[in-house]
Amino acid sequence: MKLFSKTSPRTAIVAAALAATALSATAPAAQTFQPGYIQTLNVTSTRGASEMDQFYNPGTGSTALTRVCVVNLGQVQRAFTHTVPGINALVAQPGSQSCANFSSADRVAYGMVDGAEPAQANRAMVMNLDAFSGGTVSFVWR
Repeated sequence: MKLFSKTSPRTAIVAAALAATALSATAPAAQTFQPGYIQTLNVTSTRGASEMDQFYNPGTGSTALTRVCVVNLGQVQRAFTHTVPGINALVAQPGSQSCANFSSADRVAYGMVDGAEPAQANRAMVMNLDAFSGGTVSFVWR
């Protein structure tokens, strides 16, 4: 007696399992970034328009963490807000910076404040921090 035939449901199940294994083995890796400049973001608020350059510096800490910094080159206080428990908003006075360490496993949505006004970038400010694991991401807001 044959245990499997070409048309057996068991053969189909085994074939599907093998195909799924092959697909998961070839799934694309998480996005990664080269060191240095990444992009320029256009930011608007009721105060007007400004720009923010994003940079990445790898290997600055434990791979379990990603450091995020806001560097304020403007004339008013600027901030990144978020909802990660236990980490304060990143608030930078003019000419200073504010940094915080986040778990590299986090996906963080940031809000922005320009002076006392809500601000919005031309791209969604949601980051999968695993792409920057062990490094520092800096947003230089001018």
